[in-house]
Amino acid sequence: MVIGDGRVPAPTHLYKIVAAFNEGSPERTAVAAFVVPNIPISREVSELTKYEVSLEKLKSLTGFSFHPQLPSQTTTNLCVSDRNSCKLKSWEELELYFAMKKVKYAKSQKDIDTAVVTLKDNHVKFDQKLLSQIEKKQTELRHATNA
Repeated sequence: MVIGDGRVPAPTHLYKIVAAFNEGSPERTAVAAFVVPNIPISREVSELTKYEVSLEKLKSLTGFSFHPQLPSQTTTNLCVSDRNSCKLKSWEELELYFAMKKVKYAKSQKDIDTAVVTLKDNHVKFDQKLLSQIEKKQTELRHATNA
């Protein structure tokens, strides 16, 4: 049985709230809220701040109360306190970021090699920061093996 015209309704917009908590210092809590259209977003939009809304605005749009336990007088805006937190990364920047993490936490040379091969397969250019991290981790692993 088909109800209506058979199409499945989809939301026109989506929302996301990002809260960065510091358990030892609640006064350092930072929050950002976004409402984005439910369409592909061009990589030309480098700043998420284009879609940023206040928690109060999001509450009025949705009817939901978000994080009522946060003390509003000490909560800061994440996009203002750390401008890099609200920038969209390019595909290559994301690949490098994840490769850095894989290398940093590698337990063997094989783990490093896997990260390197993934980048090469995806035609991502290595930056100096990643090359330094690889060298540092390889030295660390050699010392751990010789100990």
